[in-house]
Amino acid sequence: MDVVLVNPPVEVSRELEVTSASYGLANMPPLGLLYLASSLKASGFQVKVVDCNARLHLIRSAEEAAKIVTAEKPSVIGISATTPQLRGAVRLAKASKLTLGKDVTIVLGGSHVTSEPNFIKAFPEIDTGFIGEGEISFPLLVKKILNGEKIKGEHHGIAPQNLDALPFPARELIKKSDYFEHGKEFANISTLRGCPYNCVFCNVPATMGRKLRFRSAANVVDEMEKVGKEYDWHFYLVDDIATISRKHMADLCSEILKRNLDVVWALQTRVDLVDRRLLLSMYEAGCRYINFGVESGSQRIRYDVIGKKFSDEEIFRVFRLCREIGIRTLCSLMIGLPTETVEDVEKTVQLAKKIPADAVEISLTEIFPATPLFREAVENKTIEPSVYARIASGDISPPIYYVPKGMSLSQLLNYKKTLTVKK
Repeated sequence: MDVVLVNPPVEVSRELEVTSASYGLANMPPLGLLYLASSLKASGFQVKVVDCNARLHLIRSAEEAAKIVTAEKPSVIGISATTPQLRGAVRLAKASKLTLGKDVTIVLGGSHVTSEPNFIKAFPEIDTGFIGEGEISFPLLVKKILNGEKIKGEHHGIAPQNLDALPFPARELIKKSDYFEHGKEFANISTLRGCPYNCVFCNVPATMGRKLRFRSAANVVDEMEKVGKEYDWHFYLVDDIATISRKHMADLCSEILKRNLDVVWALQTRVDLVDRRLLLSMYEAGCRYINFGVESGSQRIRYDVIGKKFSDEEIFRVFRLCREIGIRTLCSLMIGLPTETVEDVEKTVQLAKKIPADAVEISLTEIFPATPLFREAVENKTIEPSVYARIASGDISPPIYYVPKGMSLSQLLNYKKTLTVKK
């Protein structure tokens, strides 16, 4: 095998009940790795994908994952890790190096190392950190490695500008039965990359850039047509803000309707980026579920801390509108933001109880690299700059939550239990 691509396990925090499922990894195919695999296959390389978080074949141990990976005797092991996966990624790299030694080159990519390139310096078993998107540059790196070049340090990818030119994800390398939601298998699809916003807790602008890049509606629907029968025509649009361009979304709906596709799909977005006309078009084209990132019931927190400037009235108007049209909704909230008080959290509790959503979920605010929240936490000496290396080494248990002054983690955890409401 030339390359084995790995989605590493999440180290479980039993006290905080943190698992791969809590990050959505257990029911979501590793789309980034599948895009990378298709580019490698197009370049003539043999590729295998190992997803440690597949729901029906969950691999909890990095050592167990290493046995599966090293059995292929790959020349290159590519590990893609988010921040919650760091410890599993490093332990996987160590175990793989111990078995294969100099015969393997281990590359760590993904959102964390892209946000914190210096991370790899603490771990000699990782030969290189791949920074950014890999469809163009990673096959070139693999070719160098297979030609005998020794690769060390950082390697920077080139962000593809024409997303239509990318081959569709190599879904044939995973078992689709491993991924399902509400008993339905589905294909996850990306229609755009990048984000111009600057939410205090999010590192997407640092990993994907602020410039928006869109796939054409025709290209997206071509993919739906190619894989639709295998997934009973169910899709999830994984874009962070799927309606960030209303024209892009309107074009997608028009293309689905033009081809007379009987599809069902879901997405996530913001309440200030939809309106009645667009929602009606989306429903007609098959949209049946929307996850709205509302974040807080405190308008002050939304406006002054997060940077989402929409009012309580606008939130309730959009949720009522979705219910009227027939689109089911999830209201996503978070607590533990800078300057948040007990009064602010109580406003979030009240919003969760009153919002006309089909479900409400709450998360505690985690501190991720290359975010305004991380920079503030370092400046205030709440965390140290090397905190992620210590997590990956096993010195600190993840996750690292932001706890506002005057509050405690136990308080936040109690509120989280109060706010998780199914309606």
